[in-house]
Amino acid sequence: MLEAIHAALWGAPTLALFLCVGFWFSAKTRFFQITRFPYWMKHTFGTLLKSKENYQSATQNPEQQKGISSFQALTGALAACMGTGNIAGVATAIVLGGPGAVFWMWLSSIFGMMIAFAENTLGVKYRYKEVDGQYMGGGMVILARGVGMKKLGGFWCALLIASSFGVGNMTQGNSAAAALHESFGLSPAAVGIALAALVGVVAAGGIKRLARVSELLIPMLSAVFLLGCIALIVGNAATLSGVLGAVVSGAKSRAAMRWGIARGVFSNEAGLGTSPLIHSSANCRHPAEQGLWGIAEVFVDTTVMCVVTGLAILCSGVYSPSGTRTGAALCGDAFAQMFGAPGRAFISISLCLYAFATLLGWGQYGRQGAKYLLGKRGERPFLVLFVAGVFVGCIVKLETVWLAADVLNALMAFPNLLGLVLLRREAIGALKTLKD
Repeated sequence: MLEAIHAALWGAPTLALFLCVGFWFSAKTRFFQITRFPYWMKHTFGTLLKSKENYQSATQNPEQQKGISSFQALTGALAACMGTGNIAGVATAIVLGGPGAVFWMWLSSIFGMMIAFAENTLGVKYRYKEVDGQYMGGGMVILARGVGMKKLGGFWCALLIASSFGVGNMTQGNSAAAALHESFGLSPAAVGIALAALVGVVAAGGIKRLARVSELLIPMLSAVFLLGCIALIVGNAATLSGVLGAVVSGAKSRAAMRWGIARGVFSNEAGLGTSPLIHSSANCRHPAEQGLWGIAEVFVDTTVMCVVTGLAILCSGVYSPSGTRTGAALCGDAFAQMFGAPGRAFISISLCLYAFATLLGWGQYGRQGAKYLLGKRGERPFLVLFVAGVFVGCIVKLETVWLAADVLNALMAFPNLLGLVLLRREAIGALKTLKD
């Protein structure tokens, strides 16, 4: 039954919806993400080179003490989305959809950039401050305050909380425990205890502690993993032209389209409405300014990281249409092809750290959802259950939970995309008023 629902929700109509919404925002902005690439790079990563505006520090303005910098918002959002999808998800897309899945993953990310721009711009525009001084934003706020559909916003928020225990909790812990058990023989229960404790310590510190951890962990981890993938591609450079040909020719497959787009959306989460939950806490001068960081988020997560990972797997030669290896195991085989056993261990450690980052990010997502629905009294019970869920996820099998997580993501996307379409003029208008 659940498999049938999953197939229906992630069928051609849903995938076409993501592409159509992304294409519409792209066309209306004259493909801003491509034609104005130097501009948004300058106003995102370029700002980190300016000592006077370093990270747009939240400590510079007493009124912004409760907020975080734009860069911290980026790394916090990346922490939530750069989980097992960037390793296991990419490999699974290739196994199920063939090499052509990499093409659709890349194309969906191009359109996803403008979806992320729209939802993060609207997230900042409609955010508000709670009594404790913290910002409240996200899909539920966009729907409630922007569209005027408070009940639909509450429904989306309930889906968010439920999803936080699936895609953002038990599945991540399970992947980390399985990887460490396979590579180092560590007990899943021991991994569960350690992981739950670390998540609890960081989650207790709220958005500020998440920001501090993510701005250290995500850039370092991503840089090391990216260098490893590039080394793998360069080491197998003789196969690159053939791989690129297979990616392009394989894109004609319906399976490639389905799994490439689905895994791309699962990885960067553009269109789900989750990213604004963190980006809305950023100290920025203009809503569209943070929208540019939304573009950067999808660019880093999928356009670069997922595509390079896919090419590394294909160039290594370990993929076979008739093979039985999938997920993190296939990615481990690719790195072992060049680096031997240390390469496989590297993948296990990377997957574990990415899973940890996702646990932190989704813990903050769910915490904000609980706070929105139940007030501040809902935060602590949620965190207790969330930390417990980390341990449970490490020690049980979760095939059904993976399916349920995908179903919940689809259900979150529908109302959020509706909100973006209804508020499309406001999002585009904000970009037009953004000044240098």
